[in-house]
Amino acid sequence: MTRVIRASRFRTIVAATTSLVLALAGVSWADQHEGADPEGATPARSSEVENITITAERRETLLEETPVSVTAFTPSAIEELDINNVVNLSEFTPNLNIHTNAGGNTGATIGIRGAITSDPVLSLEPTVGIYLNGVYVGHSVGALFDMPDMAGIQVLRGPQGTLYGRNTVGGAITIDNIRPSGEWGMRQQFRVGNYYNFRSQTSVDFPFFGGEGFATPSWLGTLSGRATFQYETRDGFYANTAGDYTDPISGDPIIPGSSRLDDLNRMSGLVAVNWELPWDI
Repeated sequence: MTRVIRASRFRTIVAATTSLVLALAGVSWADQHEGADPEGATPARSSEVENITITAERRETLLEETPVSVTAFTPSAIEELDINNVVNLSEFTPNLNIHTNAGGNTGATIGIRGAITSDPVLSLEPTVGIYLNGVYVGHSVGALFDMPDMAGIQVLRGPQGTLYGRNTVGGAITIDNIRPSGEWGMRQQFRVGNYYNFRSQTSVDFPFFGGEGFATPSWLGTLSGRATFQYETRDGFYANTAGDYTDPISGDPIIPGSSRLDDLNRMSGLVAVNWELPWDI
């Protein structure tokens, strides 16, 4: 009985001591923060959602108010994700699959939600339409191109025949370039990566006449342009153990082989011209 009483008293003392320590800690914390400068406090994170304007319905609307299954990429997202060609889109877009055609590396096989045309024959129509600055790219051959200087990319999933016409059973992909600003300007970008990857992109804005350009009659309006040049090189991912392709009879090399396969060495360019007339047509 004596041991039980002592244990009970010990637990009571420990509980009282713990409560006293917590109370003193609370008073100390309140004293330290009572005279603190509110400007030094950590600001709360903003819960405001960025408003993204898209043209999926052939007019400018907010992304969150558009009743279409669409994935939109802003210029900042394109640069951050390093999207520089059509194939890169499938890495960041759900339900989208893009890869090169079996017959070459310039054609793209695009599938959205299982709707796909895998044969690169020119007589077959694709199930997903690509629109570059509003212009329809009719065939898969040549649809695999670099995309320097992009202003926005939108991937629309599901049939889009009402607004985009035929060959959009699976969906549509719209790509828009940056328009000329009408002012003198230049931008130079360099990127380096693994396997000796190097990319250079140069963009130049130049006004022809009107505004900051040459002085001309006002009835000519303003004419400005923007030119972009991109060069990229990279070593291949796989070692070429077969060597050169030789003639089976003479043994002479026909096609000199590279030491590595799937290497990259290509150039691309883009020129945009904007002519604004002072009257309505």
